[in-house]
Amino acid sequence: TSLPPMRNTRVGHSCSVVLTTLVVIGGAGSQDGELYDLTKKTWTTSPSLPSVMYNGQALTIGQNMFAIFMSGQVMKLTREMDQWQWNTVTQIPKWAVRGNNRPLLPAPQLSEHTLAC
Repeated sequence: TSLPPMRNTRVGHSCSVVLTTLVVIGGAGSQDGELYDLTKKTWTTSPSLPSVMYNGQALTIGQNMFAIFMSGQVMKLTREMDQWQWNTVTQIPKWAVRGNNRPLLPAPQLSEHTLAC
């Protein structure tokens, strides 16, 4: 089954699933994102990130989604009262440089304590 197209074409973006929502963020020149509700089968706009996120990482732990910028900035996406919001969680050492296309090594080392879960 294919999804309806996103509003914006993206390259170098990141994505993860939080509960029943597919979150697609960033990409070349982009600090915005899109949310796909898996039950309603609709796309909406996510809140903007504080800066462009290109070739970053996204991961979900429990009901929390985290965006990890190549610079080491870690942001957490939260949802309260049907409103999504990004909050800065921590800063880890810079783990990649532009042009490395998400190197596997060294992988950023994160824990629930680091991410304040």
